[in-house]
Amino acid sequence: MAARFLPVIRRGFATAAKEDIRQIGNYPDFPAVSSQVKSPHGFWDPQDRRNFGDKVHENDDILSGWVVDTTYANGRVNNKQAFRELLTALALLAGLYGLASFVNRKDRHPARPRDVPKPY
Repeated sequence: MAARFLPVIRRGFATAAKEDIRQIGNYPDFPAVSSQVKSPHGFWDPQDRRNFGDKVHENDDILSGWVVDTTYANGRVNNKQAFRELLTALALLAGLYGLASFVNRKDRHPARPRDVPKPY
């Protein structure tokens, strides 16, 4: 015997209010724009880049200028250039260390080695 499907009857239930996923009430939903990409000019507070009395974003601690940089040198340096500059700085430090080690060799110490015997 073939299975028989019964029609689904939809009833007009009262719908609940839309669930507030953010759970912050009627606080405005601002776009997530980091303050590092905003121009520092034209704001009451150029350091945090906002005006007096402005409401802050819900994630202001993440979008403030005091977190890890979201852009390098205001967009003028890409990741490849930043990595090349880092390697250049490390190579210069290694070269300076090598030069200092060469100039300050063990056989060029001005002090005389100790004449006392070792205690053991």
